[in-house]
Amino acid sequence: NIRTVQSLRELDNKIRGIQLPENMSDSGFRVDLSILTKTLVPRNKIIEQDVAWDFEQLLEEVSQGLTKEKEESMTTTRAQQIATS
Repeated sequence: NIRTVQSLRELDNKIRGIQLPENMSDSGFRVDLSILTKTLVPRNKIIEQDVAWDFEQLLEEVSQGLTKEKEESMTTTRAQQIATS
């Protein structure tokens, strides 16, 4: 199964026509946003400067990281085999 991410346009089309009551409190429909407001991070804490990146360099770094993890895993497995034999 291949999962796809819906585009913003597709999402907009899905909600088009859905009407919420004008005054939420009059309808008896209430949304508790306290959990959201407690966990929101201030905007100035999440904005980062744009940093240019090079695909080839990034691919190389990821590849090296994966290779290192694999080697460490193999070393740990060998050490465990020696310890149990």
